[in-house]
Amino acid sequence: MNRSLRPVVPAALLILLVACATSAPPDRIAYVTIDDAVSAVQTGMRAFNELYQQGKATESDREKVLVAYKQFQAIARTATDLAMSVSPMTRPSVYEIVSRAALDMFYTLEQFGIVPKKV
Repeated sequence: MNRSLRPVVPAALLILLVACATSAPPDRIAYVTIDDAVSAVQTGMRAFNELYQQGKATESDREKVLVAYKQFQAIARTATDLAMSVSPMTRPSVYEIVSRAALDMFYTLEQFGIVPKKV
């Protein structure tokens, strides 16, 4: 695969670790963690779109990826709402939900050679 198509997508676990290590207020950590996961998934989607535009992915592939992306978006929105309404003790599970959703999206994109770059 062409190097320009390999996205620089941070691993979802790294997102979780960075968010937990910071001393920012819990609500800020929640937004940053979720935003980082969303950014990583969007980078993967841009890489997939390049493949699709080049004819290296079919319309069926595109539909499969879009379904996974819509599921991720719904989870990310729900996680944002949850992070603001739950206690600080419960927030780590919200981060885990978003991280798992991002990993599920990466597993879908991995079928097309789009994998998170280890940092």
